[in-house]
Amino acid sequence: MFLSSSFLFIQVYVIELPLFIVLFYGLLCELFPLSYSNSHTIVC
Repeated sequence: MFLSSSFLFIQVYVIELPLFIVLFYGLLCELFPLSYSNSHTIVC
């Protein structure tokens, strides 16, 4: 039971969190393409 819960915890924070960050930065790049990309080195 402990192994399955820890695996679920790792799966959420290793797989879903980076996907959320990528989608969040993609949304910011679409909303503020010039100013945000110039102030932060993000390749859209």
